[in-house]
Amino acid sequence: MSNNDVQALTIEELFFGNAIYTIPSYQRNYAWGQAQVEQLINDIDDQRKEDENKNYYVGSLVVDRRQANTEITEYETIDGQQRHTTLCIILAALKHLNVEVAIKTLNLSFECRESSKRTLLSLFVHGEPKGKTLQNLEPSMVNAFNVALKIFKSKFNANELIEFKKFLFKKVIIVRTCVPKDTDLNHYFEIMNNRGEQLEKHEVVKARLMNHLPENEQPVFAQIWDACSDMGHYIPFRFDSKVRTKIFGDDLKQLLTLSYGGNGLFNAVLDKVNSEQALSKNSDTLQASIYQESQSKGNLFNLYSEAKFYERKKDDEQTQLDDRFRSIINFPNFLLHALTLFVDADELIEQKVSLDDKKLIKEFDTYILEGLAEDKCAQKVRRFAGVLLKTRYLFDCYIIKRDLSSPEKNWGVRTLVRKSSEKAKHNVSTVNTFIENSEKLVMLQSMFNVSYPGNSYKHWLANTLRYLFNQEQTIDVKNFIVQLETSAFNQLCSIGNIDTKSSIQSQKELLKQTINCGTSVQNYIFNYLDYKIWLELNRGDFDKVKFSLLGTDDEILLDTPVVNSIKKVATEFKFTNRSSVEHHYPQTSKTEAMDNKLIDTFANLCLVSSSTNSSLGNDYPEGKKKTVLAKQGDKAESLKQRLMFSYKDWYLSNETALTEQASGIKLHGDAMLELLLLPVIT
Repeated sequence: MSNNDVQALTIEELFFGNAIYTIPSYQRNYAWGQAQVEQLINDIDDQRKEDENKNYYVGSLVVDRRQANTEITEYETIDGQQRHTTLCIILAALKHLNVEVAIKTLNLSFECRESSKRTLLSLFVHGEPKGKTLQNLEPSMVNAFNVALKIFKSKFNANELIEFKKFLFKKVIIVRTCVPKDTDLNHYFEIMNNRGEQLEKHEVVKARLMNHLPENEQPVFAQIWDACSDMGHYIPFRFDSKVRTKIFGDDLKQLLTLSYGGNGLFNAVLDKVNSEQALSKNSDTLQASIYQESQSKGNLFNLYSEAKFYERKKDDEQTQLDDRFRSIINFPNFLLHALTLFVDADELIEQKVSLDDKKLIKEFDTYILEGLAEDKCAQKVRRFAGVLLKTRYLFDCYIIKRDLSSPEKNWGVRTLVRKSSEKAKHNVSTVNTFIENSEKLVMLQSMFNVSYPGNSYKHWLANTLRYLFNQEQTIDVKNFIVQLETSAFNQLCSIGNIDTKSSIQSQKELLKQTINCGTSVQNYIFNYLDYKIWLELNRGDFDKVKFSLLGTDDEILLDTPVVNSIKKVATEFKFTNRSSVEHHYPQTSKTEAMDNKLIDTFANLCLVSSSTNSSLGNDYPEGKKKTVLAKQGDKAESLKQRLMFSYKDWYLSNETALTEQASGIKLHGDAMLELLLLPVIT
C-alpha cells in the first residue's frame, strides 16, 4: 500500500475535498446513541481547551475507491461510517445554531437507504425537525442531532461555538485509508474481525505498576487486577476457590466487615488467612513470618507471599451466575474511580482524578508513579491493590447492574448469598442487598445513570463510591438513600445556580431560567422530577398527594380515568435512556398557535424516546394522549407526561378571562416547580 493510499485529512479537507462517500447497503444503520455523540463532542472540546494548536486524531476511515475522474472521486466506506455520519450531524447542528460552516452540501450518501439519505439532508438544510417531518426521518439520526444541539446550547456560548468549529475544521484529523485495488472486501472484513487487538491502556497501566514490585509479588497483583477487570461477574468468583473463602469468607461477605484504616484491610485479611493455616505446608513458620512482615509493610501481598497459585477453573458456584449481569461502566473507567478513592486516602484532596479513560495512563503516572523512589512506588502499588479490591467489592454489592436473565433486563442492587446447609454447599445466588428500600435505591441510581450515560461524566458514581468506601463497617440503607437524595438535589441546585439559603421565591426564579428553555433543558432535570413524582406516588394514599402533583383536585378540570391509572403506572415505571424533549402542545400548530411565552416552558415539555417523539409529530395534546396510552398502557416512559395527560384542557388562550377554570399547562407548571424544590423526606 503506497503512502498515497493513507492520508491524514483535517475535517475541513474531508468535507471540502472533491470526494463523495457512499455507505453500502450491507452496512448496518446509524446506531450511535447519546453517550457516543456526547463523548465525541466532549473529547474534541477537551483537546481544544488543553492545547488548541495540537492535532487531535479522531479515528480512521477505511474506504474502497470506486471510481475517479477529474472532478470527483467516489469512495465506498468500509469502516468508519458511524463516526463520519456523526461528524455530518455535528456540522448540521452547528449550522442550525448559525455557526458558519461554509459547506453547501454534505458528501455522505447511502446506498438503498433513502430514509437515511433524506434524514441527513433534512437535518443539514432545515435543522431541528418538527411536526409531521419527524415521522419520515430516521429516529437515531434525529436523536443524535438533538443530543449535539443540546450540548452546544447548554455548554457553549456563541464565541466558544465558533472556536469549536475552527478547531474541528483545522485540527481534528481523520486518517483515510484506501484498500488496494481489486481487494476482496468479504475477505478484508474477515481479516478485520479476526485481527489481533492492540494492547489496551489498562493493560499498559497494569504492566507499569507490576514493574515496580518484586517478582514474587507480581503474580499476586496480577490476580487481583485480573479478578477486578471482569466487570460482568461478582468479584469472589474471579478468584480460585481455595483463595476465595480466605478473602471473602464462607458467606462471601467477610471483606466488607473488615476495617480499613491505613493498611488495616491488609492486616485483617492476613489474620484470616493465618488463622485458617491454608497457604503453606509449614503453616506455623509461614504464619509467624507473614505476621511479622505484615506489621512492617501491612499489605495485601503478604497474604499470598508464599502461597501456591492454582489455575482458576470454573466451579459449580461460578457457572450459575456466568454472563448474567452487566455493569454500568467498563474496567478502565472503574480503575479511575478506584484511583480517585486511592487519592482521597492519600490525602491529596485538592487533586481531582479525571474519569476520562483516554487519560488512564497519564492519571496513574501522575498519582502513583511520578517523582517517587522505587520503594515508595512499590508501597503505593501495594496500597492501590487493596483499594482496588475493596472498591470492586463495594461496587458489586451496592451499585446497580442489569440482570440479563430477567425478561425486561431490570436494574438491581444485589449481593451474593450462599445457602448454609451441607447439601446446598455449592448453591450460590443473588438477592437484594437490602430487604427494605431496595426499589428506592434502584430508582435513584438508575435515575443518575440514564441522565449521565457517558462514563467520563459519572461523577455521581464517584461520590457514591466515596460514601461507601468511607463507612466504617455496615452500610445503613436509610443513610445511603439520604446521601443519594442529597446528591440528587445538590445536582439540581448546581445546574440551576440555586442558593438554598436564599428565599424560596428567589430559588423559583432561578430555576425558571434554567428549565424554561425548550429542548435545551438538561435530561437530568426531567429524570429527577420523574423520581420525585414516583416517590410521591409511592408514599401511600394517592388522594393525599393528588393536589400537590396536579395543582388541583377539581374533577371538572381532570381526566378521571387517566388520573385513576397514575398510581398503577408509577408501580410499573422504570428509568430508560430517553433523550428527546417533546413539546406537549406542538411548536407548529394547524390552527391556534400557543403563546410564545408558554411554548418552550418546562410545563409544556417532557422527556421521551426519540421513536415516541417521532410518532407524536405535530398532533395536539388530546391526540398525543390517545397515541401514547394506546401504545404504552401502564408502562409509561415519562411520569411527567402522564401527569400532563391528566388535564382535560391543556391550553386555553383566554385563560385570563376564566373565573372557575385553569388550563392544564398553568396548573402543571406551578405544581412541578414546587415539587422540584420540595425537600425529600425519606
